[in-house]
Amino acid sequence: MNSKNYDGSRIWIGDRYEEHRVFVLGESYYGTYEAEMETDEVYLREFVAHRQEDKLFDKLCRSLAMSREEFWHQVIFTNLVIGSVGADSRATAREDQFRAGCPRLADLLVKHKPACVWILGISQGRFSGRICEELGIPYRVIAHTTGKNNMRQPVLAEHILQSWNELRGRPPTAPVEGQMNTGASTASKPPMPSKVPSPMRAANSQVGAMKLRAGYRSRDAQPDQRMWINLGYGGKTASEETWRYWPQSGAGPWTIAAPLGAAVYTQENLRLYHDGQLVYEAREGEGQWDVTWQALAHFYGVLVRKAARGVPMSEKIDARGS
Repeated sequence: MNSKNYDGSRIWIGDRYEEHRVFVLGESYYGTYEAEMETDEVYLREFVAHRQEDKLFDKLCRSLAMSREEFWHQVIFTNLVIGSVGADSRATAREDQFRAGCPRLADLLVKHKPACVWILGISQGRFSGRICEELGIPYRVIAHTTGKNNMRQPVLAEHILQSWNELRGRPPTAPVEGQMNTGASTASKPPMPSKVPSPMRAANSQVGAMKLRAGYRSRDAQPDQRMWINLGYGGKTASEETWRYWPQSGAGPWTIAAPLGAAVYTQENLRLYHDGQLVYEAREGEGQWDVTWQALAHFYGVLVRKAARGVPMSEKIDARGS
């Protein structure tokens, strides 16, 4: 492993970053590079100038129908792991390397104040995503763009574009093959309203009317954490009569316990397990909290309904004599 020449402070900062404020976070890199080419700043400068080739970086540009200059000058880029992970592509990042990169990432996010973070790689997402949550920064996680997604299928250009649009809060659009974005508006026409609202649309329309605990206030930057507490849920030391969650060690895995110990879940690597069985795995763009809430969905939607069949009925009482 070679990190002798790696200067973690020399990240890539595009010329128009201040206009867009997007932080792109890679997972790691492999190989050795001469002198300053080991830094994100110089490596990407050479790539943008077409003096260096990189499959991952090139695939991002092509998937978003942007030139190298257009895309990379909008963003900041660095990897979570500090320094090279090995000599070739067979080397992969370890959990201790992810953890070691977290303090540096937190410092960079505080310093550069991005509007959002695009996390490339599900494995690192459970570390970097939690830092974004703690700092209150919106983010999206996508499977490594030169690898495979959760369904063990190649990550396609359409997946990358969808994740990018979700990150930027834009309507989904499809790139025209071989066409670069010229800067003209390409927003698609808004969809026609459905005559009959879908269950999901109907559910979303009720969120704003949801009653919250009167007088509740919290300075926690993560909205899901505020909602968790507002609903009366807590951590390990909270009452066993409510939902609780806590880390088993350090950054995880996490234990999620249903009221009265009725069920216990384990959340690890953006996956949710019950009794050792996988019950949910994060989809592209989802983070830690998306998986956490699925514990409640599984408990009430699956386990409770199964257990309900075993709840005894009371004996029938003849009310005529009352």
